[in-house]
Amino acid sequence: MTYEKSDFLPFKSDSGQVIANLEAAYDQWHRARQALVALPTSMYWQTKGAVDYLAVKNGSYASATTRGARSDETEAIYDSFTSEKELAKKHVVEADALIE
Repeated sequence: MTYEKSDFLPFKSDSGQVIANLEAAYDQWHRARQALVALPTSMYWQTKGAVDYLAVKNGSYASATTRGARSDETEAIYDSFTSEKELAKKHVVEADALIE
């Protein structure tokens, strides 16, 4: 079967803007997802004996590794992680809503 040019519907005049908007939305969604994936899966305090250690997991099935005993430095790492993770999750939710 052969098709003639007249068999196709022309694009509407605003289709270029729709495509540009979709590309921007996808880029935002992709960046949000990548930022979330780049962070460790979880970070938490693990008690061994009488000492709390900052434990970090880099995958759901990975074993946790420690960043050291609780100190001002590890507290700052933990606080930074939790705020970055919450912000990344918020951006993912916003980007998902934009795509939908």
